Amino acid sequence: YWVLIRRWGGRRCWLAALLALAFAFNGLAIACGRNPHFEPLLVGFAMMFLVALTAERSVIAKVAFLACVATREDAGFHLFAVLAVWVVVDRLRGRPLSWCDRRVRYALAAFLCSIAALCVQKFVVGGSNSFSRVYVGDPLYAHLTWNSVSERIAYILVARPYLVLPPLAAAAWAIARRDPFPVLGFVAYGPWIALHVLAVGDIPGTLANYYPFPTLIGMFWPLLAPRDKATPWLVLAMVALSWMGLDRQHNPGGIDIPGSFARVPSLSMQRDTDRAVEQLVHAPALGRII
Repeated sequence: YWVLIRRWGGRRCWLAALLALAFAFNGLAIACGRNPHFEPLLVGFAMMFLVALTAERSVIAKVAFLACVATREDAGFHLFAVLAVWVVVDRLRGRPLSWCDRRVRYALAAFLCSIAALCVQKFVVGGSNSFSRVYVGDPLYAHLTWNSVSERIAYILVARPYLVLPPLAAAAWAIARRDPFPVLGFVAYGPWIALHVLAVGDIPGTLANYYPFPTLIGMFWPLLAPRDKATPWLVLAMVALSWMGLDRQHNPGGIDIPGSFARVPSLSMQRDTDRAVEQLVHAPALGRII
């Protein structure tokens, strides 16, 4: 809403509100919501940081940056990816390093924050190695075959239209406008998608529920470029395309959207949940939990 209002002014505040609301309920956000995790908080803070950075609102940018990197140990890597791609493209366009000095500093700070968090996890907290268990396996990538990878890619292309169609629309827009910027947000998270396609686990390997969450930043990304006044309509088109295939989303909790919004959990369910969390906190496999 903030970035649209900055572009259009108060005259179209109602349209900015509608577009912002549509984005908040795009298909990938719904996919994340069907298996609720806190990762989308990372996306929200990252979006606020990027808008504040472009608007030169340094206090808001710093607060949003800190909130983002504190959300999860890999949050800094996600910020680094998109900032690094942005800096590289500006340099290729012949802009001096001083033009993107703040982005370079934030990118390095984000990367170091994640490295520090991972070191604390490994050497202070200990416990299960989820990266090995979920992604690379033991021995390293011993589970991979050409058939398994090609089958996953084919499955994703068919079963995840809400994930596949928006970047295709951004790529087509970039080609038509002869400007790579609209698709760069998706390019930045290509390594993240590849990591999941090659993962040992089938659920992350098929990009189910919340696993492709950083691509939400890619869908928002074109709004950061002030060069094209028609860009908000590209974002609206990507949102509309993301509503394709909602009936094929992974839904382990059986969450009915929007029906579940109106159903408040009973007191007995809340008590059962609290007891389950208590047991989880004392599970030895998870290591030390604060």
